[in-house]
Amino acid sequence: MKRIIIILLAIVATGLIFSCFTNIVNADEADVSWRFDEKTGTLTFFGQGKMAAETYPEWHEHKDAVKSVVIEEGVTAISRKAFSGFRSLTSVSVPNSLQEIGEYAFKGCIMLTQTPFTDNLTLIGASAFFGCSGIKEIVVPPKITTIFDGTFNGCTGLERVIFHSQITRIERNAFSGCSKLTEVQLPDSLTELGEQVFFGCTALKKVSLGNGVRQTAAFNYCTSLTEITIPDSVTAITTSAFANCSNLTKVNVGAGVSEISPSAFNFCPNLKEISVSQANPNFCSVQGVVYSKDRTKLIEIPEGYAGAYSVCADTVVIAAYAGHQCEKLTSLVIPDSVEIIEKYGFADCRALASVSLSKNLSEIGEFGFFYTALSQVTFPNTLTKIGALAFGRCTKLTDIAFTGKAPNIKNGAFEAVNATVRYPGNAPSWANIYKVYEQGFTEVITWRPVYCNGTHSEYTDKGTAATCTKSGLSAGRYCSVCGEVLSAQKTIFATGHRFGKWTQVQAATVDAPGLEKRTCSACGREEEKEIPILTNEEPKETEGKEKPTTEPAVSATEAATEPDTESTEETLLPTGEGSDGVENPPNTPTGVIGEDNVTKPTDMEKDQPQNLLWVAACISAVILLAAAGMVICVKMRKKA
Repeated sequence: MKRIIIILLAIVATGLIFSCFTNIVNADEADVSWRFDEKTGTLTFFGQGKMAAETYPEWHEHKDAVKSVVIEEGVTAISRKAFSGFRSLTSVSVPNSLQEIGEYAFKGCIMLTQTPFTDNLTLIGASAFFGCSGIKEIVVPPKITTIFDGTFNGCTGLERVIFHSQITRIERNAFSGCSKLTEVQLPDSLTELGEQVFFGCTALKKVSLGNGVRQTAAFNYCTSLTEITIPDSVTAITTSAFANCSNLTKVNVGAGVSEISPSAFNFCPNLKEISVSQANPNFCSVQGVVYSKDRTKLIEIPEGYAGAYSVCADTVVIAAYAGHQCEKLTSLVIPDSVEIIEKYGFADCRALASVSLSKNLSEIGEFGFFYTALSQVTFPNTLTKIGALAFGRCTKLTDIAFTGKAPNIKNGAFEAVNATVRYPGNAPSWANIYKVYEQGFTEVITWRPVYCNGTHSEYTDKGTAATCTKSGLSAGRYCSVCGEVLSAQKTIFATGHRFGKWTQVQAATVDAPGLEKRTCSACGREEEKEIPILTNEEPKETEGKEKPTTEPAVSATEAATEPDTESTEETLLPTGEGSDGVENPPNTPTGVIGEDNVTKPTDMEKDQPQNLLWVAACISAVILLAAAGMVICVKMRKKA
């Protein structure tokens, strides 16, 4: 009998504890429920609050049979992946209470033809409608300010998008692969347009960027786009912004652009003109070719430019990739003002058959003329460096001539070239050719020194003037054919600064030191010298200025007892997340959905003190029952 009573008491105690914790767990998770009608294929949600964020919600076992979803008034959020992969879903009815649609909520719902939006919607999660190929039109709700990464990616049936005037940001790939979208009109409120937003929108013909966007890299592989105007608000045309827009013929650049990426217009073979606003302080366009405002730097030759081209006379630098992939360019004249051709300057210009180099050219960057049709090239005597693979794969190049001192020729500069190279035989710098040229593996170079036999072709090296801090060189003469030095250059030592007299800029007072300056008449460098504070006068009182008051000193004891008034800030750390990127709530009973409280404290957390009191009460009850059982056992033993 005693054993039976003890077992019964244990069962009662266990039940009370289980009941206690069940009430705590389900108190906030029984707000939204669902039911499925197998006959109609309708999945209905009812209750208050948000759906629970579960990796595999329980109703997914019916996803192949669900044809319609009805969400009743009171539900405020559709959870992450709630209907992902529901390939038979054709319609969704949502209430005015709906405020959020979670990430991937309708991903792959290929039969869905309309977006389940309300005017109260404030958030549409990343990739929420990824691959919903049946949607033809999207009207962005008025309270949505951000369209997240990939939200409508792969909506291949989408033909029209209407943006409202409050939207400020569209993230990467938001409309990528929307291959039937023909027109986009972005509002002035939009300031951030992510990379590849309209990537692969192959039917897109007309784009209006609005006047708020600051940079763009959003339209690569828009193969139907023929013309684009960059508004004045844009400051940067970034990497691959319009790459692979194969039918683009004209680009209009606004006044605000200060940066154009070298790859912004890659693989645009029909681009013939880039027009820059005259109000732009950074760039200008000359016959459709982009230069720096002062024309000292060549920035971009459109890939569709055909025939011969002469670089502007004031140009000093040809920028990296400036003429890259201009496959219709046939000949090139580079004026004597040009000193540097940067990397990939004219790489892959496969029809380029002739080039006239600047007589003052000092450097050709790596891949400078890679894979061109050049057959002959003569380098000026000012050349000091040829970069790696600068003339690599120029398989038609057979005649190469150097006319000055041996430059630094990098490895593979003439990779896959079979040519005769003529160089000045009397020039000391060419004495050991194998030290001059770091030969690669596939060149077939025949080195042929050139001599004049007494009849020289004289060239004057103008030298460089000495400055205040650097030495210079006098003029010298040598033969440009054989390299023999006719009159050697001499070092001109630095002149040193030529400072004028010290000039007082600020007089010294009794309160502050003064300042003197002097300037070098040659280079403009300035030197400063401090004038000491005056000490032969008494400080003068300033009219209307109160005398400074002195505070009594605080003793060490008082300082030790003084309370610390500095406030401290508590840092709140984010809650833990499950493997799918959201917090996984505890399990709920079949047919019941808990509320998803990922970013806010739940009511359960707020009610923890009450829950703890309930646990304590249950434990007390168990103790009392155990004590009563022991008393009964003692009495029964006495009777026995």
